[in-house]
Amino acid sequence: MEPERKRMDNAGRAGMVLCFVLLMVDYFVLERSAATSVLFTGAALALLIGAITR
Repeated sequence: MEPERKRMDNAGRAGMVLCFVLLMVDYFVLERSAATSVLFTGAALALLIGAITR
């Protein structure tokens, strides 16, 4: 059971890091496109929620 939990924790952390990176890329690189910003923010939030609830 422990190795499985550790793998899940690592997946959650990776998801959160990916979410943060997506938000930073979105904010600094894609700030000129509102539609893309909404799309990326939605995807990042979905990843974050998935990482938390997993």
